[in-house]
Amino acid sequence: MLNRILSCLPAEEAEALLSRCEVVSLARRQELIEPDKQIQHVYFIETGIAAVLAVSRKVRIAIGLIGSEGATGIPVFLGDTISPHSTVMITDGRGYRVSADDLRLQLELPSHLQKILLRYSLAFYNQAAHTALSNVLTQVEQRIARWVLMTHDRVLADEVPLTHDVIAYMLGIRRAGATEALDRLQAQNVIAVERGFISVRNRKELERIAGASYGLPEREYDRLVGVSLPGGI
Repeated sequence: MLNRILSCLPAEEAEALLSRCEVVSLARRQELIEPDKQIQHVYFIETGIAAVLAVSRKVRIAIGLIGSEGATGIPVFLGDTISPHSTVMITDGRGYRVSADDLRLQLELPSHLQKILLRYSLAFYNQAAHTALSNVLTQVEQRIARWVLMTHDRVLADEVPLTHDVIAYMLGIRRAGATEALDRLQAQNVIAVERGFISVRNRKELERIAGASYGLPEREYDRLVGVSLPGGI
């Protein structure tokens, strides 16, 4: 089992939850949660990455990523039924899908699942808080370095499935601005920009460039959930 939350559960709880789940394929650009609509399903992602996007009219900007370390549908974990945010797959993948109603039933009684989902919610809050910090205090080049690192943590490979268009979309910037920043990073030999993906050449230097906006949320995930990010620090 690749999903870190599911793998943390006692066998009995994991079996009870999985009996209510179905394995599903997830397609790039698939919207798992629509803003301001009832959350129908929660996805425990096994492979692939989803982005949580803050939405304001026609503007969308990424506030965090979800991969095999987590699950979609944090409002459900906290007792709500809708979210103002969108959750969209930025790569292909697969995962376990459970109806929000079924998950709520399992969360009505104290359990390891309830505890870990609440702690994961706090870990995601820390990630979103550092996105806000990064957006205000860093240049585009640093912001891209952070998102490349976060994606790298979740794919277990040096080929990161990010494109100019995806980066520009997540950061809410023009494609030309994303291209210029990627060119500067490539000139420093920390990444190589390929067709359809980015190769990580020097992770330590990427971490230096990203600065304080990367690292603390990843350590907090480890502390709160008890399992390190797949490729984390």
